[in-house]
Parts: sequence; C-alpha cells; structure tokens
Amino acid sequence: MGRAWNTYLVSPLAACIVGASAHPIPKGDDVNGMVSSGSHGPFSADEIAKYRSETSGLENRVHLNSAGASLMPDVVLDSVVGHIQLEADIGGYEAADAAAETIREAYVDTAGLV
Repeated sequence: MGRAWNTYLVSPLAACIVGASAHPIPKGDDVNGMVSSGSHGPFSADEIAKYRSETSGLENRVHLNSAGASLMPDVVLDSVVGHIQLEADIGGYEAADAAAETIREAYVDTAGLV
C-alpha cells in the first residue's frame, strides 16, 4: 500500500462542493467556521487551466457529458481508490470503521453549506 490509510481518506466532498458551487456564498457569511470572501465572477483562463489540471481525465479531451456523472477530480479518484485498497488490506467492515469519522466530517461540512 505504501501510505497510511488516512492519507487516502481526505474529505474531498466539501472541497468539491465549495469549489463548484452554483450558488455563490455571500461575502462575509460564516461557512463552517470560515468567512467567505464573496461570490466569484466568471472563471479566468488560469483558473480553468488549474481546475482542468486537477482532473486527469481532461488532459486530452473536453468532456461535455456530465449530466449523470462527470469526470472525477484526482482528489476524489485517489480517495476512492485508496479506500478500495484499504478494504483489500484490512477488510470492508474494518475499512468502513476506519473511515467513519472522515465520512461524518464530510456530512457535517456539507450541512454547514446548506
């Protein structure tokens, strides 16, 4: 495996939701202990390049078919693959127990956005 199990269990859910929110958070609102800097205008070419670089599936294509399941950012892919590797190493129930706190935190972070 190479890395400790918790390096695979990042909490990408809240990061993805904040990064891709269709509803900007008003400036100054407290979101789960962090104060937002306000809504975001159109993405710059540099921002688009950065977001595309964080999704390996976009290296050689423009992916427009995102209706049901868009391409996963690398942090999400790494988390899923890492959890599957953890299950292979220690078993499914044990992996679920090991990930329980991280999963709970993702729900709390998401609830803070609603």
